[in-house]
Amino acid sequence: MLRRTLIASLAAATAGCAETVGLKTAQPRAAEQRTHERLNDLRADAGQPRVPEATTLVEAARAHARDMHERGFYDHVNPDGEAPEDRVACGAGENIHRGELGPMETADGETWYTREPDDMAGYLVRDWQLSEPHRRNLLDPQWRQQGVGIVVDGNHFFGVAMFC
Repeated sequence: MLRRTLIASLAAATAGCAETVGLKTAQPRAAEQRTHERLNDLRADAGQPRVPEATTLVEAARAHARDMHERGFYDHVNPDGEAPEDRVACGAGENIHRGELGPMETADGETWYTREPDDMAGYLVRDWQLSEPHRRNLLDPQWRQQGVGIVVDGNHFFGVAMFC
């Protein structure tokens, strides 16, 4: 009986630790969702319609983020010459970003703790917003759908937002 109690106590203690550790590690799917929400908030604040998330765009964005990470490049066009409009069947727009997990500073000096999904989303959207070409892309009235893909490996992440 004592042994079962100890095993049950150990399992409960370990489960609690796992949750605590989880808060300190990146959660890319939650960060994708928060980025999507923040992008729509930005659009609404600028008088543009909110756009729904499209699975095809999410998958293409994740694939491009993964490709940049795995092949060690950082560009809208991959080493094979494939551009955003080649990855999805529309005249796609795309914003990309990369960073490290932990405190990251946007171009305006604001610090974001990118291990947390909301801060990773804030970092991505704020830096895109501070760059005029990226901001224009985010607010383009022609977009009807969007998808965000984030890939985290070790202490690095790549974020991609695609629009159609």
